[in-house]
Amino acid sequence: MKVMIVEDEKVIRLSLRKVIESETAGAFRIAGEAKDGQAALAMLEQLRPDIVITDIRMPVMDGLTFIEEMQKNERQAEVVILSGYDEFDYAKRAMRFGVSDYLLKPIDADELIQTLQRIQSRLRKADRFVSEHIEWLRYEKRRARTIIEAMLQFDRDKVASEVDAFYRQSLPKLQEHMRVKEICESFAELLEEERQQRKEWNGRDGGSRTTFGEDGEQNVRLLKNELFALIDDLASRRNWAASLIAKRAIDYMEKHYSRFDLKLQDVADELGISAFYLSRTFKEETGTNFIVYLTAYRLKQAIRLMGDPAAKLYTISLQVGYEEYAHFSRVFKKVHGVSPVEYRKLAELV
Repeated sequence: MKVMIVEDEKVIRLSLRKVIESETAGAFRIAGEAKDGQAALAMLEQLRPDIVITDIRMPVMDGLTFIEEMQKNERQAEVVILSGYDEFDYAKRAMRFGVSDYLLKPIDADELIQTLQRIQSRLRKADRFVSEHIEWLRYEKRRARTIIEAMLQFDRDKVASEVDAFYRQSLPKLQEHMRVKEICESFAELLEEERQQRKEWNGRDGGSRTTFGEDGEQNVRLLKNELFALIDDLASRRNWAASLIAKRAIDYMEKHYSRFDLKLQDVADELGISAFYLSRTFKEETGTNFIVYLTAYRLKQAIRLMGDPAAKLYTISLQVGYEEYAHFSRVFKKVHGVSPVEYRKLAELV
């Protein structure tokens, strides 16, 4: 772990360095040193230490001000303060800023090493917790996607088995730190997010209306009932023929959007239906008309391509189906309120 020393007395800095480098078997290394808080602040961004050991009383900028500035600038590091007996009030104030620990001068080598090891152990536990939590979220997301796919196929048995599997997998979490209610609410919210991203539910009211408690099996039943109700709702609204036509039209459009002359009639011819029927069905299924959808998709792709600073806007306009840059610029500004040039500048400032 990287350690930064902030201390105005060179002798103490050297003493701390010697103890840390010689007594920790390489578990800690000195990333840098500073003789006051101001100099330390300037070094933090580059050094990114895990632990900062700082004196309280220093010239230019004292330790308390330094710690406050660290917090303001959201610099993440564990802080250990060095305090003399006559500076204990300062130390107590520093502890209110989230300081990890303090050491009294003169510094005892064993106490210093023990303090660093305690912090190291705490950080490792925190890292392990974060890693496990991220992995759990990934698992939840995969399971949610599988459930949504099963719902789109009206496969109630698959939905039920996947919910049961999720609950079995969540049981170890209950023994660690999470409550049944929290786990079920979190998963229900994730399912709703996944559901809302699907075109089949476009424009449908969302949000879980189920109130979960601390009875796990009861929560499983409630969640299944909610998902089954959504399946029934989708089935009652969905016209399979119309849905298939809209899906095929979108697929064709998204594959050929770069064509300058792409028209509704081209898509209708590809599907073997009239342009009038396609127009009406497309609007009913997507909630918008063909040209609006095509324009939105083209501009979405344009914004994606604009992420490459080397890409020329004229070239991008050709790639997304606009033969003339002026036309592309007018459409872009009408939709987004700014020209492509202005949009790119604004994006660079974010």
